[in-house]
Amino acid sequence: MSVRARPLGIWILSGVIAAQAITHIAATYDSLVPTADWPAAVLTLVVGVLLLNKAWRLWSLCKVAWWVVVILSSIGAATRFVEIVRGHSGAATWLALGWSALTLVYLCHPRIRTFFFAEPSRQHVHARRQRGHFG
Repeated sequence: MSVRARPLGIWILSGVIAAQAITHIAATYDSLVPTADWPAAVLTLVVGVLLLNKAWRLWSLCKVAWWVVVILSSIGAATRFVEIVRGHSGAATWLALGWSALTLVYLCHPRIRTFFFAEPSRQHVHARRQRGHFG
């Protein structure tokens, strides 16, 4: 199933990452109000902005975003797996492992990967240049 030339899963992944970004940006306020902890607030804001950028790039079908999400999901899955093996697991650990695994399986599916790695048609490249998108 696709929505406007993007698979529904890309919309969902981008939406989840954007929601994480918004919660980080909102947490910036929580870091400042009670204690005025500037370093934590700035770091939280930077992470939120980077997550928002990652969501936008994934939604834009950028190759680099695909690699970033695959690498970070792999690291996250490996970390959760080690936690489970060491006996430090709870429901959140299993849920995070499942989400990482599902993300990896989905993004590495050949039909989905072609959205990121297929050569764009000349008409598509021309349309992107007209809108100001290069590359």
